[in-house]
Amino acid sequence: MERVLTVSNLYDKNYSLIPFTGIWSEMLGEQEYGGIWLVYGAEKNGKTSFALILANYLSTLDSVLYISAEEGLKYTFRQACIRAGIDRTNQALKILPYVSLDSIHRHLSKRRAPRFVFVDNLSVYKDEINDKILLELKKEYPDVTFIYVAHEEDGEPYTAVAKACRRFSDIIVRVTGLTAQVGGRTEGGTFRIDEEKAALLFGDNVND
Repeated sequence: MERVLTVSNLYDKNYSLIPFTGIWSEMLGEQEYGGIWLVYGAEKNGKTSFALILANYLSTLDSVLYISAEEGLKYTFRQACIRAGIDRTNQALKILPYVSLDSIHRHLSKRRAPRFVFVDNLSVYKDEINDKILLELKKEYPDVTFIYVAHEEDGEPYTAVAKACRRFSDIIVRVTGLTAQVGGRTEGGTFRIDEEKAALLFGDNVND
């Protein structure tokens, strides 16, 4: 039987917060390690660019695993990494092509497991990951933040699991035309993705 906490117990509880800085702090607010985030958008609108820029930043805070399941390790993905400003000496960011769900578990079971895992793209895992698996991964690895990238259809995340992912997500980012609209459990805002400078610039409607 689970112990019932008093309000005092809750207020005295220590939370492991991700130490965001700068624009990321303004955009994402205070977030704990763990949980689910979603980045989605239509084809060729910049969702992988945004995800890579985010992964590059998060690698300055902790270890990151980026699974390029859809594009693999093709030349175009390498160029996207370069545009995102990812330095070739970055040891905190590991990149893999598609790997099975079992392999993801093996990586997360290592002693020095990543604290952030990007899965790009959920469509590739439509036969392996469902809403139940999303919650099981979150429960089994409570200190790992899972960031899923998904396609969009008619303004909505594409595939049933991507829609479920949005329901479960603490941070939801919709990318359209190199613009990231951030929402979820944060004040959020609208941000423009500048690939050439490998940065996020404030748009006209920040915190709108």
